[in-house]
Amino acid sequence: MVGTAIAQPYFDVAGVQYWNSPASLHVDSVGERSFTAAFSLPVNVAPRFNLIFSPAYEQRVESGPGLDKPWKLEGLTLPLNFVFYASDSARMLSITAINRFNGYSRLLVDDGWQLGGAIVGSKRYGQKLWLRLGAYYNNEFFGAYFLPLVGCDWRISESWRMFGLLPSNMRLQHRISERFNAGAFFRSPVSTFRKPGGGYVKQYDNQLFLYADFRLVSKWVLVAEMGHSAFRTLWNRDRAGEYVLQSDGPVFKCGLFYRIPQP
Repeated sequence: MVGTAIAQPYFDVAGVQYWNSPASLHVDSVGERSFTAAFSLPVNVAPRFNLIFSPAYEQRVESGPGLDKPWKLEGLTLPLNFVFYASDSARMLSITAINRFNGYSRLLVDDGWQLGGAIVGSKRYGQKLWLRLGAYYNNEFFGAYFLPLVGCDWRISESWRMFGLLPSNMRLQHRISERFNAGAFFRSPVSTFRKPGGGYVKQYDNQLFLYADFRLVSKWVLVAEMGHSAFRTLWNRDRAGEYVLQSDGPVFKCGLFYRIPQP
């Protein structure tokens, strides 16, 4: 997810997540099951300079009446994040280099490597508000993909907080107790996966969730999300031609994370 490492008030050292979006009986319906595993390794290089290596693996299976056969999609993301802090602690610059391998039917396919990156500058206003501005680029299989980024981390009150980077993601969080949070979450992912022998499949989605997270013990946090997709679109392009499917539906997620709160 674009800018996640610096756009949230906590640091996920490791985590796993599963989601399921079941297909309906409609002739064009396509459902999705997905599993993701990730960890992050921060290195303090200097007093105001950190490196964060955050590899992640994902596997998706698309299936339903809209497809002749299931799509198995795999991805390995290897981002390296350079984070610089100003001496007054009120400004921050994040530069991320992203290597990504995305394949259809298997992880490693010919010409399945993507190179991208992001740059985000942050400035604090008072004690309750960070504003962020930046840009994202990725060498998707359909061509160069650019996104301007704008975001915030805003402590609205003692119990309410809003944080994220648009158009990628934004979260509104309500703190119910020391262990329990709930709120609403928006995300808008775009991904392409290389097909063996040429061509690619592309996924575009908008998802809106209600979510809750509960700290089980120490820093282990259980997260549950329930929502719906909007304008979810799948492209399949190869030598035989191109076809496009649109298929929205409910989405259910659960995950377990080792999470360290940030100030």
